[in-house]
Amino acid sequence: MRDVILIEDDNDLREFLRDGLANTGYTVREADGGTDSLTQFMARPAEIVITDMVMAEGEGMETLMALRDARPAPKVLVISGNPLYVEQSLLLGANGALLKPFTLTAMLDTLAAL
Repeated sequence: MRDVILIEDDNDLREFLRDGLANTGYTVREADGGTDSLTQFMARPAEIVITDMVMAEGEGMETLMALRDARPAPKVLVISGNPLYVEQSLLLGANGALLKPFTLTAMLDTLAAL
């Protein structure tokens, strides 16, 4: 699994994660919200979607639910600064979750486990 859509509305964090993933062999497409990411996914599905939960445009739970219904369904890794969102996302079908702040190593290890 090397094709990733990264959804994060914090530009600095998104760039950091994009560079870290790209430097370890992932092909990364970016979105700053759920609506744009779903458009990208429907045009060309990704194997993995990494999504923030709280965003101004296209909230993360809505994005997670839409991706669960997609065919083919991607692996979904949720990232959030709120432990309740992390817990809830796992109950709603996320394949993994990380509580912010986390290290790039933690993300890579979680992706490898997916």
